[in-house]
This record gives sequence, C-alpha cells and structure tokens, in this order.
Amino acid sequence: MVPDLLKGDGQMFNNYALLAAVTAAVGVMPLLLKRRFLPAAILGFGTFWITWGLYYAFVPSTIWPIFGFPGFCVALVWICAAVIDGSMDESPTWIAIFPAGYILVLLVTGIMGWSFFNASTYATFMGHIEERDWTKDVQPKDPKHMRMVSDSTALYIAQKAVANAGAIGSQFQLDSGRMTLQRVNNELVYIIPFDFAGFSKWTESEGVPAYIIVYAEDPERQPRLVKLEDKNLMHFSPGAWFSANLERYLRQNGFVNDGLARFRFELDEDGQAHWVITTYKPTLQWWGEEVTGVATVNPSTGEIARYTVAEAPVWIDRVYPGSFVRNYANWWGEYTGGWLNSWWGSKDLTQTEVPQLIYAEGEKSEWVIGITSTGANDDSLVGLLYVDSRTGKAVYYRTNGGATDEAILEAVNNNQSVLFKKLTGTAPQIYNVYGTMAAVVPLVNPSNAFQGVAIVPINNVQDVAVGESQSQALRVYQSNIYRTGQQITLGIEQDIKELTGIVDRIGQDFGSNGSVYRFTITGAPRIFNASGGEYVKLGLTRSGDTVVVKYVASGESEVPIQSFDNLTLQLDKTSMQQEVELAASARMKNEQATDAAEELVKKITNMTPEQLLELQEKLKN
Repeated sequence: MVPDLLKGDGQMFNNYALLAAVTAAVGVMPLLLKRRFLPAAILGFGTFWITWGLYYAFVPSTIWPIFGFPGFCVALVWICAAVIDGSMDESPTWIAIFPAGYILVLLVTGIMGWSFFNASTYATFMGHIEERDWTKDVQPKDPKHMRMVSDSTALYIAQKAVANAGAIGSQFQLDSGRMTLQRVNNELVYIIPFDFAGFSKWTESEGVPAYIIVYAEDPERQPRLVKLEDKNLMHFSPGAWFSANLERYLRQNGFVNDGLARFRFELDEDGQAHWVITTYKPTLQWWGEEVTGVATVNPSTGEIARYTVAEAPVWIDRVYPGSFVRNYANWWGEYTGGWLNSWWGSKDLTQTEVPQLIYAEGEKSEWVIGITSTGANDDSLVGLLYVDSRTGKAVYYRTNGGATDEAILEAVNNNQSVLFKKLTGTAPQIYNVYGTMAAVVPLVNPSNAFQGVAIVPINNVQDVAVGESQSQALRVYQSNIYRTGQQITLGIEQDIKELTGIVDRIGQDFGSNGSVYRFTITGAPRIFNASGGEYVKLGLTRSGDTVVVKYVASGESEVPIQSFDNLTLQLDKTSMQQEVELAASARMKNEQATDAAEELVKKITNMTPEQLLELQEKLKN
C-alpha cells in the first residue's frame, strides 16, 4: 500500500513546495529591498525547507485573517530579517516595520471581530427565527422510530461486535470519534468506521476492510459488521498517513482556503460509504464561522464532490454541525438585546443545553436545543429551538417552565425502580408522546448496556414512566397521564377520531394513583385506555354495552381516549349538573377560539408586506 500511495506524494510535495516558496520569497523581500542579497538567499533557502516540512505536517488553511498559519510564518521570517539587518548596520533598521505592521494588523482584525462591534450580526447568525405552537407542528412520534440507543450504548454494542470479528481488531481500531447517527432507508442507525491502529499497521495493510452498523431503534438487534471486498477497501481516512490522510488529501485538492468541520462517516441510500465534511469560513475576522457547503470523499477511490448547502444530496442528514448550531443559538440568546444588555442590563438573556439530533416525520432531521435563562436560580426551560440540520432554518417554541436535561436525568436517576436496578439515564430526547411534551430517556447499566426506557413529561418530571422495553414504558406513560388527570391536546383536528361501538372486552389495571381501564370495541383493531377516576361510567361498563369514545389516532395498537360515554347507561342529570356540563363545553369552545386567534396573530405577524396587502384586499371583498 505505501509505495502506491507515495507515488501521489510528488504532486503533494510540489503543492507544499509552492506555498513554502511563496513564504520564503515574501519573507526575504525586506532584505532584498536593502540589497542584502547573500543574507536574503541564505534566509530564503532555510525558510523554504523549514516551512515546506511544517506545511506538510500541519496542513494549514489560509481562511483566517492575514492568511492564517502561512501568514504567521512570513511574520517570523520578517523578524529574522530584521535581526539580520540590525546586526549588519549600526543605525536602527526600518525592516522592523514589517513584523510590527503584522502585529498591528493582527490586533486590529482581532478587535474588529469582537461582539462589542458586531453584537447585532452575532445575534442574527441563525437567521430569522419563527415562533410557532409546538403541538401544532410537532406531531406524535411513531414509537417504532424513536432512538433507543445512546452514543455510549452504540459504542458498547460495536465493541462487542469487534470482539466477535476475529483478528480485525489487531490491525484496526474503531474510530468512535467519527461515529455517526443517521437515517438509512427510513431506519435510524449508527455507522462506526474502523481506522488504522498506527503507522506500522498502515504500512502493512492494503486498506480499511470494514465498518459496523448499530441499529439505533432496537438495542436488542445484533450489530452488523460490513466487510468490504478487496476492490472497495478504504484507503483514505483520518488515521491514514502521507497522501492518504483525509485532511491532507482535501487540502491539496482544492480545500486549502476552506475551514473543515468534523469528519463524519455516512452511507448513502445504496449502502456506499462516504466521508462527509462540512465546509465553513469565518465572517467576523477570526470568528463567526458560517457554513458554506459540504464535501464528500469516497474512502476507496478518493473521488471528491463539493456541494453548496442547497445542493447537498438528500442522504446527508447533517450539513449544519451541532456545535455551530449551539454557537448560533447562544449568540442569539446573548446579543439580541445588544452588547450592553449582554453584561449590564441582562434582560431576557438565554443560554443553551447540548443539542440533540431528532429525526422527525418524513426525511427531516433537526437539532433540538433546550433554551434556559442565564439566572443562577432558574433551572427550567423557557423554550425549545428546533433547527433543521440540513438548511439551518430555526423555529422557536415556548415551553412555560419545562424541565432541563439535567432536571430530567436527576428525576430519572432518583426513580426508585431505576435506583434499585443501579441504572442511569442518558441522552434525553424531546418527543410529542400522545400530545404531551415528553423526554424519552434510554436507561443503561454501568457498562453502558441498554436496560430499559424512561419517559418523562417535562412539565412534571416526578411522574417518571419506566419500562424494560419501549412499548412497556409507553403503556406506563399512558396510565400515568390519566391517573394524574393530565389533559391531552394535539391541536390537529385529524388526530382525534370518534367511534361508536359495542364493548367486546374490558379489564381494570390497579395502581398507586388510581385505576386504568382497558377495553376493546367490536370491529376496532386496538385497545383503548381510560382513567376510572375521570369517567365514572367505566366502572359499570360491561361487554355488550354501546359506548362512544374520542381517541388519539396515533396508529398504535393501544391508544388513550379523550372522552367516553356509555350509551347503554342512561342516567338522569340534575339541572346543576347540566349547567356544569354546558359551562365546561363553553369553556372548551372559548379556549379553542383563543388558540385560533393567537395562531392567526402569529401568522399575520410573520406575513410579508405583499401578503398583508393581499389579505387586506380579501377582507374588503
């Protein structure tokens, strides 16, 4: 392998030599201006060889002000030139102006990028942030496609697969830093590449022969070790050497003036592996990194493709890295009120939690970021920021006092069932679970092996639902909702269905907070859940009774209901009871009207001037 790859190093060395030659020429220019040709030749010769080696070793980029590291090397040569000139002339040397000028420009560019001068720009890196109603946008998540495997558990599963893979582990190691969660063929998986275990292993191998797939939706499913044919062995990787090193390969193939974010290992829909790299550039001197696009590298052939943000192939889930999105969100929360407010007035300042990647319905993937206030005594969420990981478009949802990730994990870890089994929660993910905003938390043992699931409503973190499996935790969560009298509201009309039918079977489940009834209706292929405390007729309902229910149409085999009545049991109502029911009905209609009015105001607020004119014309008619 080494001889073949070193053949390509001729062009690589030539490219680095050109940059080194430019550095040497610019560096000795002050001595040439003073006609000190011999010192200039000696200094230039030494500079050329030293910087050639430095550039090849450190693969620098020129995106930063004053050309970054190459510019810094030129400044060092100018200092050497000034010292040489000063030692040869008794009068002060004017060559010192060159390094002094470099330092001055360095300081000025650094200061110009400070938030003091650019607070409004920092605040708008996320672009326009639309505020919307969470329950109207974030629809109930299909439980079959929730992520049940955390990063640590995925690595634990992959390491077990390596142990069962024979001798591959002696020459190659799992590259856990490049492990990537992605959706492939509508299924969530972790893709974990192997890489060379050192220089000696690289010299003795023909290429990386495999990668591992860990199934993120089902922790019980066995991982898949994908072995590559000889013609598809992976030669280009972050752990390879010389021209096969991935960053060096990119720098010398058109990316010397690009920032390169974290390298990710992803599969396209045909199962072909790619290295995926987000490109960026600083826009506020040394700071303010802005995503410019994405590049892909075929690890076997070295074929490179470059895309803008809009052109990125659909199989690439993440164009905007989580670290960039978090920076943008922090700048938005800190500088929206201006620079002075960020440290003096401190009005409405917010900060972020660690972003979590969530896969929504369809092909959409989003970074979900918990937003909290900066107050030391405030540990609750003030909102959730959903950022499309491909387009960077952000939508903000207010949560009115939801729990932070830290509070959720604390509640889960202090749950008696979790404590007894010596488990811990990891990686809370916010989903719409039966119309409620809830955190789904995988449970792991001290070895990071999956041991169960906890589901926690973020507005009541003490009400933890724990199960050994996903379906079991969901059943407990359903029961908890009704035992505590929580109201489920989805806000989307088509998510609620009404059914009139005959009860086929009915059973009762007792718990510490009350009872939950489960029953089936003839012809309806699902089990209905309801709280006995909320519907008094349930306790008297028998098989054969005719009932009418409204239920959450989540498509699952077991669903909660929103209303219940037993038509077989016709009971008299007092005038007071009728008044109470009429008042409750009027209150519900009023709440629906208020919600509709608030939604209409939000839509009007976000309209363009052209849309407002069009609306005005329609109202006139």
